[in-house]
Amino acid sequence: MKYKTVILAVLVAVMLRAVLGYALYGGAHDISGHNIIAETVLGGGNVYTLSPPFSYAPPWLFILAFLKQVSLSTPLPFYFLVKVPAIIADALIVAALYFLSSESNRRRFAWAYALNPVSIMVTMGAAPSCSRIR
Repeated sequence: MKYKTVILAVLVAVMLRAVLGYALYGGAHDISGHNIIAETVLGGGNVYTLSPPFSYAPPWLFILAFLKQVSLSTPLPFYFLVKVPAIIADALIVAALYFLSSESNRRRFAWAYALNPVSIMVTMGAAPSCSRIR
C-alpha cells in the first residue's frame, strides 16, 4: 500500500489523542469557560456580556453550542467533545507534513508530529490541571 505510513501515523495520532482526551479532563478553566459559553448560546444569551468576555472567533461559539447539544444527547462528555476539533486538526497536520515534506523526510516529520508530546499536551488542554484523571 502506497500510503501505509501516513495512514498509520494519522491513526496513531488520532487514537492516542482520543484516549488521552477522554481520560484527561484538560484545563479546568478552559473547559468550564467553554461550557458557560455553550450554555449561554443555547439559552439565547449574549456571550459578549459575560465576565470575562468571549474572546474567540464568532463561529467557535456555535461549535461549542453544537458540541454541548451532542454531549447532552450522547454518553460522550463535553470535556472530550471540545477537544475533537483539535484532534482532527492534529490528524490533518500529520497528513500535511507527510505530503508536503521531501521524499526523504516524509516519514520522520509525520511521526515526529504524531508522537510530539507538546502537540499532544496542547490538544489535551496544556494546563497543569490536565494531569487530573477522570
